[in-house]
Amino acid sequence: MSIFASGIGSTATVYRDGNILVVPSGCCLPATCVKCGMPVSGKPLTKTFRWHSSWLYLLILPGLLFYVIAALAVEKKARIDVPFCDQLPLPSYLGGFLPAEIKTTDFSLRKVLNKVNDGEIEYDVEVRDFHIPLQEFSNVWLRQIILGKQSERITSLWWALYDHGRRSDVWSYRADPGLTEHKILPNYEMVDASASASGFDLRVYGSMFRPQGAWSVTGKTFYFSARVQAIELSRVLNNFGFFRSYDSRDTSVMIERKVGTRIELLDYDKVRERTLHSCKFQDPADTDDWAFEWTRMEREASCIAQKEKGRVSYREADQPSFIERGWKER
Repeated sequence: MSIFASGIGSTATVYRDGNILVVPSGCCLPATCVKCGMPVSGKPLTKTFRWHSSWLYLLILPGLLFYVIAALAVEKKARIDVPFCDQLPLPSYLGGFLPAEIKTTDFSLRKVLNKVNDGEIEYDVEVRDFHIPLQEFSNVWLRQIILGKQSERITSLWWALYDHGRRSDVWSYRADPGLTEHKILPNYEMVDASASASGFDLRVYGSMFRPQGAWSVTGKTFYFSARVQAIELSRVLNNFGFFRSYDSRDTSVMIERKVGTRIELLDYDKVRERTLHSCKFQDPADTDDWAFEWTRMEREASCIAQKEKGRVSYREADQPSFIERGWKER
């Protein structure tokens, strides 16, 4: 899409003419990315646009110099603050699954299976919509897109937030090829939602169980802020994570919690068996009727933190966590 700065009229509004965005003199572009339509809160890019009448190109025939002199003499120009978000464009093969707008009646709580090709690899696609169960946000939906291959399981996960049918935020997660060989991303499910002073909080959990005995269970809280333009993801807290590798029967635990204005990160490798027993830890691999329960697993993680010594580190509250904003350019 091209941007055309018009010098006619200062009271008109910005409008679109086909693939051209017309900005009349004196008008400002809204705080919305001109590429993807996402809300923008950062500093816009100031660009100078120059144009002249198309008949001047005829002067190229007698000589390029004549055209250059005439164009410089009569050209018009305008400086416009153009808002761009700091997100990468959505992959083209996901456009049909994450459109800019969706009719509310088109959302479905059922899982929809499909296939997509990125030009080299064919992926299995699972689409699922979650309705935010809050009266204040009754028109907000969360769409989950899972990409994977049968042999490699889940390779990437995309989530998009829709407010009144309009896409207001998108983020994604990908497996680190150096650590996971593209194949251990867990599948996240929504646990519950609660209203907050700035918007709402969404608790989710992810789990992965492999036949060889490796498994992981994690619980995370997504914090959303309701802004004037749209609702968007503000930060992620990794409340707890339990992990077991292929190589041993040892259980590792990870916890994040707010401490003052910062986030404290606690890592516990090879938690002692007596600690797990004392904290009444239920091993997902050894419990036939095991089921995820946020309160129980949060209590188990807190108990382990009181009895074990782990590595401690910190990050600022506004500093992204290691899983946050996979779609953003780093």
